[in-house]
Amino acid sequence: MHISSKRIDLLDENQLDKNQSRTKHEILSTLDPKIIIKRLKNPRYLASVDEIKYAFENSENPQQEWDAFIHRKKDIIYEFINKEYLNDLSNYLVENYKENKKIKILEVGAGNGKLTYHLRKLLEEKNPEKFKIKATDLGEWEIETLYEVEKVDLEEAIKKHKPNVIICSWMPFKQDFTEIFRKYKNVQEYILIGDPDVCGDQWKTYGNRLFEFEEEDDDFENEYGNEYEYEDEEGWYYDNFYGLEEDGDEEEEVIDNGKSQNQKIDTQAPRVELELEREEGDIPYEKDGFVCRELVSNNQICRSDYPGNYSHSKTFSFTRNKDS
Repeated sequence: MHISSKRIDLLDENQLDKNQSRTKHEILSTLDPKIIIKRLKNPRYLASVDEIKYAFENSENPQQEWDAFIHRKKDIIYEFINKEYLNDLSNYLVENYKENKKIKILEVGAGNGKLTYHLRKLLEEKNPEKFKIKATDLGEWEIETLYEVEKVDLEEAIKKHKPNVIICSWMPFKQDFTEIFRKYKNVQEYILIGDPDVCGDQWKTYGNRLFEFEEEDDDFENEYGNEYEYEDEEGWYYDNFYGLEEDGDEEEEVIDNGKSQNQKIDTQAPRVELELEREEGDIPYEKDGFVCRELVSNNQICRSDYPGNYSHSKTFSFTRNKDS
Protein backbone atom coordinates (compact mmCIF):
# COMPACT_ATOMS: atom_id res chain seq x y z
CA MET A 1 0.00 0.00 0.00
CA HIS A 2 1.42 3.36 -0.99
CA ILE A 3 0.90 6.18 1.48
CA SER A 4 0.81 9.56 -0.22
CA SER A 5 2.95 12.28 1.32
CA LYS A 6 -0.09 14.57 1.22
CA ARG A 7 -2.01 12.29 3.58
CA ILE A 8 0.38 12.15 6.54
CA ASP A 9 -1.47 14.92 8.37
CA LEU A 10 -4.53 12.65 8.39
CA LEU A 11 -2.74 9.65 9.86
CA ASP A 12 -3.20 8.96 13.56
CA GLU A 13 -0.03 8.66 15.63
CA ASN A 14 -0.14 4.84 15.63
CA GLN A 15 -0.53 4.44 11.85
CA LEU A 16 3.09 3.44 11.28
CA ASP A 17 2.80 0.72 13.92
CA LYS A 18 -0.39 -0.68 12.38
CA ASN A 19 1.11 -1.29 8.94
CA GLN A 20 2.38 -4.88 9.06
CA SER A 21 3.51 -5.27 5.45
CA ARG A 22 6.28 -2.67 5.42
CA THR A 23 8.88 -1.42 7.85
CA LYS A 24 8.60 2.04 9.33
CA HIS A 25 11.59 3.20 7.34
CA GLU A 26 10.07 1.93 4.09
CA ILE A 27 6.86 3.83 4.83
CA LEU A 28 8.72 7.00 5.73
CA SER A 29 10.74 6.80 2.51
CA THR A 30 7.53 7.39 0.55
CA LEU A 31 6.86 10.65 2.38
CA ASP A 32 8.04 14.17 1.74
CA PRO A 33 10.38 15.29 4.58
CA LYS A 34 8.74 18.73 4.51
CA ILE A 35 5.39 17.18 5.36
CA ILE A 36 6.90 15.23 8.25
CA ILE A 37 8.61 18.35 9.61
CA LYS A 38 5.29 20.16 9.39
CA ARG A 39 3.72 17.49 11.55
CA LEU A 40 6.61 17.58 14.02
CA LYS A 41 5.84 21.27 14.56
CA ASN A 42 2.62 20.27 16.30
CA PRO A 43 3.80 20.37 19.95
CA ARG A 44 1.14 17.82 20.97
CA TYR A 45 2.38 15.22 18.51
CA LEU A 46 4.59 12.49 19.98
CA ALA A 47 6.99 11.53 17.21
CA SER A 48 9.11 8.43 16.78
CA VAL A 49 12.89 8.51 16.52
CA ASP A 50 12.63 7.36 12.90
CA GLU A 51 10.37 10.25 11.96
CA ILE A 52 12.67 12.85 13.48
CA LYS A 53 15.82 11.47 11.92
CA TYR A 54 14.31 10.78 8.50
CA ALA A 55 12.67 14.21 8.23
CA PHE A 56 15.84 16.21 8.76
CA GLU A 57 18.43 13.88 7.24
CA ASN A 58 16.48 13.77 3.98
CA SER A 59 15.51 17.43 3.71
CA GLU A 60 17.06 19.67 1.07
CA ASN A 61 19.12 21.61 3.61
CA PRO A 62 19.42 19.39 6.72
CA GLN A 63 21.36 21.78 8.96
CA GLN A 64 19.32 24.81 7.94
CA GLU A 65 16.04 22.97 8.51
CA TRP A 66 17.28 21.73 11.88
CA ASP A 67 18.36 25.18 13.10
CA ALA A 68 15.10 26.76 12.00
CA PHE A 69 13.09 24.05 13.75
CA ILE A 70 14.78 24.15 17.16
CA HIS A 71 14.77 27.97 17.32
CA ARG A 72 11.08 28.56 16.66
CA LYS A 73 9.87 31.30 18.99
CA LYS A 74 6.59 29.65 19.97
CA ASP A 75 8.02 26.21 20.58
CA ILE A 76 11.76 26.25 21.23
CA ILE A 77 13.12 22.70 21.25
CA TYR A 78 15.60 21.56 23.86
CA GLU A 79 14.94 17.80 24.02
CA PHE A 80 13.02 15.96 21.30
CA ILE A 81 10.54 14.04 23.44
CA ASN A 82 9.95 10.85 21.45
CA LYS A 83 8.18 7.50 21.82
CA GLU A 84 11.24 5.31 22.08
CA TYR A 85 13.06 7.35 24.70
CA LEU A 86 9.96 7.60 26.88
CA ASN A 87 9.58 3.84 26.58
CA ASP A 88 13.22 3.39 27.67
CA LEU A 89 12.76 5.73 30.63
CA SER A 90 9.49 4.16 31.76
CA ASN A 91 11.01 0.68 31.53
CA TYR A 92 13.89 1.81 33.73
CA LEU A 93 11.56 3.27 36.37
CA VAL A 94 9.31 0.19 36.43
CA GLU A 95 12.28 -2.16 36.78
CA ASN A 96 14.21 -0.02 39.26
CA TYR A 97 11.27 0.36 41.64
CA LYS A 98 9.60 -3.02 41.27
CA GLU A 99 10.23 -3.78 44.95
CA ASN A 100 8.58 -0.56 46.16
CA LYS A 101 4.86 -0.26 46.84
CA LYS A 102 4.25 3.30 45.66
CA ILE A 103 6.56 5.83 44.03
CA LYS A 104 5.99 9.57 43.72
CA ILE A 105 7.77 11.28 40.83
CA LEU A 106 8.12 15.04 40.44
CA GLU A 107 9.23 16.75 37.25
CA VAL A 108 10.66 20.21 37.88
CA GLY A 109 11.16 22.78 35.13
CA ALA A 110 8.52 20.86 33.20
CA GLY A 111 7.92 23.57 30.59
CA ASN A 112 4.90 22.62 28.52
CA GLY A 113 4.34 19.38 30.45
CA LYS A 114 4.78 17.03 27.49
CA LEU A 115 7.32 14.69 29.11
CA THR A 116 5.26 14.09 32.25
CA TYR A 117 1.99 13.66 30.35
CA HIS A 118 3.27 10.88 28.10
CA LEU A 119 5.48 9.27 30.76
CA ARG A 120 2.46 9.06 33.08
CA LYS A 121 0.48 7.21 30.40
CA LEU A 122 3.26 4.67 29.87
CA LEU A 123 3.81 4.06 33.59
CA GLU A 124 0.10 3.54 34.11
CA GLU A 125 0.00 1.02 31.27
CA LYS A 126 3.01 -0.93 32.55
CA ASN A 127 2.24 -0.85 36.27
CA PRO A 128 -1.17 0.60 37.09
CA GLU A 129 -1.46 2.71 40.27
CA LYS A 130 2.22 2.17 41.11
CA PHE A 131 3.49 5.62 40.15
CA LYS A 132 2.16 9.08 40.85
CA ILE A 133 3.82 11.74 38.69
CA LYS A 134 3.40 15.51 38.80
CA ALA A 135 4.72 18.25 36.49
CA THR A 136 5.76 21.58 38.00
CA ASP A 137 7.39 24.74 36.71
CA LEU A 138 8.02 28.18 38.15
CA GLY A 139 6.79 29.71 34.90
CA GLU A 140 9.39 32.48 34.66
CA TRP A 141 10.25 31.52 31.07
CA GLU A 142 6.60 31.99 30.09
CA ILE A 143 6.45 28.72 28.16
CA GLU A 144 2.95 27.92 26.96
CA THR A 145 1.66 24.86 28.81
CA LEU A 146 0.09 22.14 26.66
CA TYR A 147 -0.70 19.79 29.52
CA GLU A 148 -1.28 20.13 33.24
CA VAL A 149 1.68 21.90 34.85
CA GLU A 150 1.51 23.28 38.38
CA LYS A 151 3.07 26.74 38.68
CA VAL A 152 5.11 26.55 41.83
CA ASP A 153 8.60 27.30 43.11
CA LEU A 154 11.09 24.41 42.98
CA GLU A 155 11.57 23.97 46.70
CA GLU A 156 7.89 24.49 47.47
CA ALA A 157 7.08 21.76 44.96
CA ILE A 158 9.40 19.32 46.74
CA LYS A 159 7.95 20.18 50.15
CA LYS A 160 4.39 19.86 48.89
CA HIS A 161 4.61 16.65 46.85
CA LYS A 162 7.37 14.84 48.80
CA PRO A 163 8.72 12.94 45.77
CA ASN A 164 10.85 9.84 45.86
CA VAL A 165 12.20 10.60 42.38
CA ILE A 166 12.82 13.97 40.71
CA ILE A 167 13.18 14.39 36.96
CA CYS A 168 14.72 17.51 35.48
CA SER A 169 15.09 17.94 31.72
CA TRP A 170 17.48 20.66 30.53
CA MET A 171 18.41 22.39 33.74
CA PRO A 172 19.41 25.98 32.85
CA PHE A 173 23.03 26.67 31.99
CA LYS A 174 25.29 27.37 34.99
CA GLN A 175 22.42 26.88 37.43
CA ASP A 176 22.30 24.00 39.88
CA PHE A 177 19.07 22.63 41.35
CA THR A 178 20.58 19.40 42.62
CA GLU A 179 21.82 20.82 45.92
CA ILE A 180 18.16 21.48 46.75
CA PHE A 181 17.13 17.98 45.61
CA ARG A 182 19.63 16.35 47.95
CA LYS A 183 18.45 18.30 51.00
CA TYR A 184 15.27 16.25 51.28
CA LYS A 185 15.56 12.72 52.66
CA ASN A 186 12.46 11.54 50.77
CA VAL A 187 14.34 12.10 47.48
CA GLN A 188 16.02 8.77 46.75
CA GLU A 189 16.95 9.53 43.15
CA TYR A 190 17.06 12.43 40.74
CA ILE A 191 17.35 12.02 36.99
CA LEU A 192 18.93 14.69 34.79
CA ILE A 193 18.15 14.76 31.07
CA GLY A 194 19.96 16.92 28.51
CA ASP A 195 23.34 17.92 27.15
CA PRO A 196 25.67 17.90 30.19
CA ASP A 197 27.95 20.46 28.53
CA VAL A 198 25.25 23.13 28.72
CA CYS A 199 22.83 21.92 31.41
CA GLY A 200 23.44 22.76 35.03
CA ASP A 201 26.73 23.73 36.65
CA GLN A 202 29.69 21.60 35.70
CA TRP A 203 31.10 21.40 39.22
CA LYS A 204 28.06 21.67 41.49
CA THR A 205 25.89 19.40 39.33
CA TYR A 206 28.34 16.88 37.88
CA GLY A 207 31.56 17.28 39.84
CA ASN A 208 33.36 18.16 36.61
CA ARG A 209 36.13 20.78 36.72
CA LEU A 210 36.97 20.65 33.00
CA PHE A 211 34.54 23.42 32.08
CA GLU A 212 34.59 25.30 35.38
CA PHE A 213 35.02 28.81 34.01
CA GLU A 214 35.85 31.71 36.32
CA GLU A 215 36.12 35.32 35.15
CA GLU A 216 39.56 35.66 36.68
CA ASP A 217 40.77 32.28 35.40
CA ASP A 218 41.81 32.34 31.73
CA ASP A 219 43.75 29.06 31.75
CA PHE A 220 41.20 27.17 29.69
CA GLU A 221 40.79 29.90 27.09
CA ASN A 222 44.55 30.37 26.82
CA GLU A 223 45.00 26.65 26.19
CA TYR A 224 42.04 25.97 23.91
CA GLY A 225 40.93 29.37 22.68
CA ASN A 226 37.28 30.36 22.40
CA GLU A 227 36.64 28.91 18.95
CA TYR A 228 34.84 26.02 20.62
CA GLU A 229 32.08 28.22 22.02
CA TYR A 230 29.10 29.88 20.46
CA GLU A 231 25.93 31.49 21.78
CA ASP A 232 22.49 31.08 20.27
CA GLU A 233 19.81 33.75 20.17
CA GLU A 234 18.32 32.64 23.50
CA GLY A 235 21.67 33.09 25.26
CA TRP A 236 22.49 29.37 25.50
CA TYR A 237 26.19 28.61 25.23
CA TYR A 238 27.46 25.46 23.58
CA ASP A 239 30.85 23.86 23.32
CA ASN A 240 31.58 22.75 19.80
CA PHE A 241 33.87 19.81 20.51
CA TYR A 242 31.35 17.44 18.94
CA GLY A 243 30.03 19.82 16.31
CA LEU A 244 31.03 20.13 12.69
CA GLU A 245 34.31 21.88 12.05
CA GLU A 246 34.18 24.89 9.75
CA ASP A 247 36.19 23.02 7.12
CA GLY A 248 33.73 20.12 7.27
CA ASP A 249 36.48 17.54 7.72
CA GLU A 250 35.34 16.12 11.04
CA GLU A 251 33.87 12.68 10.70
CA GLU A 252 30.22 12.42 11.76
CA GLU A 253 28.91 9.61 13.91
CA VAL A 254 25.84 8.24 12.13
CA ILE A 255 23.50 6.09 14.17
CA ASP A 256 21.74 3.32 12.26
CA ASN A 257 17.99 3.91 12.57
CA GLY A 258 17.27 0.21 12.49
CA LYS A 259 19.62 -0.64 15.34
CA SER A 260 18.33 1.98 17.75
CA GLN A 261 14.64 1.09 17.77
CA ASN A 262 14.65 -1.47 20.56
CA GLN A 263 17.46 0.05 22.60
CA LYS A 264 16.75 -0.03 26.31
CA ILE A 265 18.30 2.07 29.02
CA ASP A 266 21.33 0.19 30.29
CA THR A 267 20.88 -0.02 34.05
CA GLN A 268 24.18 -1.84 34.37
CA ALA A 269 26.25 1.03 33.00
CA PRO A 270 29.22 1.81 35.27
CA ARG A 271 29.37 5.02 37.24
CA VAL A 272 30.51 7.81 34.96
CA GLU A 273 33.64 9.71 35.94
CA LEU A 274 32.65 13.20 34.82
CA GLU A 275 35.29 15.15 36.70
CA LEU A 276 38.74 15.98 35.36
CA GLU A 277 40.34 16.29 38.78
CA ARG A 278 39.00 15.14 42.09
CA GLU A 279 39.84 14.77 45.71
CA GLU A 280 38.28 11.87 47.56
CA GLY A 281 34.98 12.95 49.08
CA ASP A 282 35.15 16.40 47.50
CA ILE A 283 32.45 15.93 44.82
CA PRO A 284 29.26 17.76 45.94
CA TYR A 285 26.82 14.94 45.23
CA GLU A 286 29.17 12.36 46.79
CA LYS A 287 29.51 14.46 49.94
CA ASP A 288 25.72 14.29 50.22
CA GLY A 289 25.72 10.51 49.85
CA PHE A 290 24.73 10.11 46.19
CA VAL A 291 26.18 7.96 43.42
CA CYS A 292 26.07 8.92 39.72
CA ARG A 293 25.64 6.61 36.75
CA GLU A 294 24.63 7.14 33.15
CA LEU A 295 21.40 5.53 31.97
CA VAL A 296 22.34 4.72 28.39
CA SER A 297 19.70 5.08 25.68
CA ASN A 298 20.33 5.43 21.95
CA ASN A 299 17.01 7.19 21.50
CA GLN A 300 17.86 10.65 22.81
CA ILE A 301 17.88 13.64 20.45
CA CYS A 302 18.37 17.25 21.49
CA ARG A 303 19.00 20.76 20.18
CA SER A 304 22.80 20.33 20.49
CA ASP A 305 22.71 17.57 17.89
CA TYR A 306 22.52 17.90 14.12
CA PRO A 307 21.17 15.60 11.38
CA GLY A 308 23.24 12.43 11.28
CA ASN A 309 24.82 12.88 14.72
CA TYR A 310 22.76 12.40 17.87
CA SER A 311 25.36 12.13 20.60
CA HIS A 312 24.95 15.11 22.92
CA SER A 313 21.91 14.43 25.09
CA LYS A 314 22.46 12.11 28.07
CA THR A 315 20.51 10.80 31.03
CA PHE A 316 22.20 10.65 34.43
CA SER A 317 20.79 9.04 37.55
CA PHE A 318 21.95 10.20 40.97
CA THR A 319 20.86 7.76 43.67
CA ARG A 320 21.13 8.09 47.43
CA ASN A 321 23.27 5.55 49.25
CA LYS A 322 21.21 3.44 51.61
CA ASP A 323 23.39 4.46 54.55
CA SER A 324 23.10 8.21 53.96
